[in-house]
Amino acid sequence: TSGKVHIQTQWMTMSSDRDDYDDRVEEAHGRQLSTAVLMVYVDSCKQLPLARVGVSTKPDPIVQVSIASSCEPQETWAVKYSRNPVYEQGFVFLVNNPEVDDLNLRVYDEKTKSDL
Repeated sequence: TSGKVHIQTQWMTMSSDRDDYDDRVEEAHGRQLSTAVLMVYVDSCKQLPLARVGVSTKPDPIVQVSIASSCEPQETWAVKYSRNPVYEQGFVFLVNNPEVDDLNLRVYDEKTKSDL
């Protein structure tokens, strides 16, 4: 499987005030604090394969986005019968360790659950 991923990043200024940090730790109620916010925008897919080999069935593709350390993956809605779906959908993830956490993308067919 191949495809293109366009990533745009922006570094946001953080506070250097120790009181701000203490306030965030208190708000976390014992949970590990995230050190970064990752915003992912899924625009579209192009020239996806057919849903089933040998059958001219167009897929109902869904893009699944997840962070390795995060529990729940997030998904786009399915675009029915399309090899070139347009999603224009955004997702937000809290990242614990941006230096080692992976961003995982999976495109699969809603009907067959098979990867495209």
